Amino acid sequence: MKFKTIDQWLNILGIDHKCSLGAIERLEKAQARLRKVKREADQFRVNRYSEIEREKLNLINLTYKILEKL
Repeated sequence: MKFKTIDQWLNILGIDHKCSLGAIERLEKAQARLRKVKREADQFRVNRYSEIEREKLNLINLTYKILEKL
């Protein structure tokens, strides 16, 4: 049994090799953008969590100071 090359399969399927390469390139760029957005989202979550923790500590300290005055 003779194996077909990628070009032969693409030809059978009616897909131009250059078009398929362009699609693969666009897919790789989209994947890279998605990875970047995921990293940015993770960083945002970390920063936001830290901000919430700081606000929580400030509220605890403020409450403690108010209670001391009472």
